[in-house]
Parts: sequence; C-alpha cells; structure tokens
Amino acid sequence: MDLINQQLDNTLLSSEEKQRKHTACLLCNSQNILPLEHYYDSKGLVKCSNCNFVFMEAIPTDMELFEYYKGYAYTEDEVLSLHTIKSYNNLLNEFEKYRETNRILD
Repeated sequence: MDLINQQLDNTLLSSEEKQRKHTACLLCNSQNILPLEHYYDSKGLVKCSNCNFVFMEAIPTDMELFEYYKGYAYTEDEVLSLHTIKSYNNLLNEFEKYRETNRILD
C-alpha cells in the first residue's frame, strides 16, 4: 500500500486532467447532456436528453478514485467487512428452514 501511495504522490496531474468532463452520454453516446436541475451546482450531475441517464459530468482523477476506494481494499486479514458477514449470515438463516426437506426450490 505504501508503494501505491508513493506512486500516486509522485504523479503530478495537469490542470487538464483535473478538469476532464464527459461530453457525451455514457450509455447512448448522445451529446445532448444538460445540467440536472437542483443537482448540478452541488453534485455536478447531468442528464442525457436522449435516454434520461443521470451521471456526473466530471471524470475523477486516478488520485480521487484511489482516495475514495482505498477504504474498500480488502486485506488477507479482513476479506469481508463485518456488515457483509452479518448480511450473509442473515441470508443463510433465511434458508435454514429449507434444510429439513432439502427442497429449496419448492
């Protein structure tokens, strides 16, 4: 992880990279994208006039993506979060009633 941090610290982003923006819809490739009313100023959201897909206009930099997702990186010691383990256990408990008959599809 330290190597990744060092590499990212050594990477200088040009002002052009920091200002990258989508110019077409990510789904249909239409260039008819308009600022989403009430959400553009605060969130930078735009909406495609062709397919109504809503997405962020700004393209995040590698550093922004790293900072956002670094908390989601799994280690060998912690493969799943406690919340995920609890959710799996709750789901498995729901299936327990079918173990008597071994007919889960019924």
